[in-house]
Amino acid sequence: MEKNPQQEVNVQGELVAKKRRPFWEKIVRFTFWTGGIFTFLLLALVGLAFLFEDNIKGYVTNELNKYLNTSIIVEPENINLTFIKDFPQASVEFTSVTALDATEKKDSTSLSKRDTLFSAGEVSFSFSILDIFRENYTIRNISLEDGRVDVRIDKHGNDNYHFLKSDTVATANDSGQV
Repeated sequence: MEKNPQQEVNVQGELVAKKRRPFWEKIVRFTFWTGGIFTFLLLALVGLAFLFEDNIKGYVTNELNKYLNTSIIVEPENINLTFIKDFPQASVEFTSVTALDATEKKDSTSLSKRDTLFSAGEVSFSFSILDIFRENYTIRNISLEDGRVDVRIDKHGNDNYHFLKSDTVATANDSGQV
């Protein structure tokens, strides 16, 4: 007795025809597995956010302070790491952000006497998710939403919008990546 691929051997050793699964069972099985894999990936991304959030927020904040010539005001609870909004990129979002003038007034040392250069509802820095594992972040996109800019030049020709540190400081520290 030769076995046909469409047949199988039962307990008594007899050849019987294989039962084919109905098409709807295949669809249910495919949907179940696809949903399970999607849920696993989503939970893995949420887990990554919790594991690396403080490290990434601290790194981005330190790098910004290294290259900026002005004060950025944002509350720590208004800094979030997200994988969903810019997927497949990860992003650090700052909400309710205010940046002060880049020039200090000669008669004051207090931040409260400096004017506002810009304010934004949200500032977002996007980078590759793989950068998390490499621990070398390359900013791919910067976006601002709900922003207001106040650019001024005084009577002496001094402006308030040169907020990046000079090239000599930047090139000494610059690795080409933030």
